[in-house]
Amino acid sequence: MVNRCLKLSRFEESHTGENIKKFINDTMEEYGIPKPTLILSDNANNTKAAIRESGNLWIGCPCQKLDTCLKKATENSSEINQTGNKFKRISYRFKNTLSLNNSLEK
Repeated sequence: MVNRCLKLSRFEESHTGENIKKFINDTMEEYGIPKPTLILSDNANNTKAAIRESGNLWIGCPCQKLDTCLKKATENSSEINQTGNKFKRISYRFKNTLSLNNSLEK
């Protein structure tokens, strides 16, 4: 078994199943990857469908599942929520500030 992270890139198109499927197929063709291949992704329904419709196998991200469980377990803790909200604001600023985003890419 071989694990590789092939590509980290912005996906600026609408996140429809069809656009995701095209991205998957183009990337697999670019790297000469045969189908079926097991692809780990988030648990969004459009992503799961795109992977399956592209002739590949899907497995959900365990980190995302853990994050969901932790959010549910801590949703009534105001101290944890305040800290989480601070991190969200910081993350939002980086994501939506072009100069900061560009500096992270360097």
